[in-house]
Amino acid sequence: MVHEQHVPFPGAESIDDSPWAPAVLSDKGLFLLLLYDKAISCMDQAMERMEEGDMIGKGDLLIHAQEIVLQLSDALDKSAGSIADNLERLYLYVYRRLIHGNVRLDRNAILEARGIMSDLYEAWQAIILGQDSTRPEL
Repeated sequence: MVHEQHVPFPGAESIDDSPWAPAVLSDKGLFLLLLYDKAISCMDQAMERMEEGDMIGKGDLLIHAQEIVLQLSDALDKSAGSIADNLERLYLYVYRRLIHGNVRLDRNAILEARGIMSDLYEAWQAIILGQDSTRPEL
């Protein structure tokens, strides 16, 4: 499962297992990565539930992922201009694909949403963890 590569906390399976949890809440960048990680994890788990025939569990997980995507969209700094506008459009597209995947049992829609979120996660991870001197305000 690819999700395990997305845990931004060394030595932890998830944020719940991490002694870094208090630091995450005080750092906007790490919190952003946590949100992406959780959304991706929910999508992965939803796909597993779908394969197991657990449609209620699948639905709950995809709804949670949708809520995270909306939180990311709502948190955008609109004064950032076209970057924020483009991210907002991308988040809303991901949101719609998750709804479609949930309602229509469309694995490809969920995988597409997951792929977009994974690409965004990797980009933010490079910015947040790799280039602190040019770190944008989130």
